Amino acid sequence: MRKILITTFTLFLFTSFTSCAVVNALLGYDECNYPGCTNRCIDNCNYCSTHCHNHNVPENFDKKIRQSIDKQVEQYKKDQKRTQKK
Repeated sequence: MRKILITTFTLFLFTSFTSCAVVNALLGYDECNYPGCTNRCIDNCNYCSTHCHNHNVPENFDKKIRQSIDKQVEQYKKDQKRTQKK
């Protein structure tokens, strides 16, 4: 049983370190993980500025989204009241 556990754990370690992103991170390469892109990564992201989804998002983005949704809901309620009066 012990041999099986050791073998399984060793195989797990070998398979978990085969990812290109993991190998590049361990070796210190700083290249974008997007397929075919050779740009450098930006801070706190594994992708370049073009492919990183968190890059250039304004701080008050969530607040603007909520305000927009609130305005749309208000307009919908007004429209519903108008259609009920007819």
